[in-house]
Amino acid sequence: MGPESQTQAPQKRIYNSVITNNGVFTALRHLRFSRAVLEVQQRASLKTALLEAKLKNLEGRDLNPREIHELLKMKDNQVEDLRYEAARLRKAHDDLLATYEAKLTKLGVPLEELGFKPLKAVAVAGVSPVIGQCPAGLVAKEQI
Repeated sequence: MGPESQTQAPQKRIYNSVITNNGVFTALRHLRFSRAVLEVQQRASLKTALLEAKLKNLEGRDLNPREIHELLKMKDNQVEDLRYEAARLRKAHDDLLATYEAKLTKLGVPLEELGFKPLKAVAVAGVSPVIGQCPAGLVAKEQI
């Protein structure tokens, strides 16, 4: 050990002692820990309250099979209406793309100059067409 390292060792020990024994740092660590514990407790109590509300809602319903059947029929009709609306919007989107591409071609602008690749509806595994080819029909900049 050189003379410089001998003088640095006590300074380092003093610095470490001040840092580890300083009440401010200890209080700060305790405050952070307390906040984290409080956040976890709040989230847990919120989840508990939500589950209790759902349970009360389920317990409060005394639906007979006929009411359940009617409810399911109504939900099926809503699903069909939404599927129809989605198909209508896909058709409008594809028609708009075709019109836009035809107009660009008519004006002599190559489609490659758009800077992006337009998404087109694609049928996946017998299911109605979805926009793009990504999982869950997510939109991507470039088709896979």
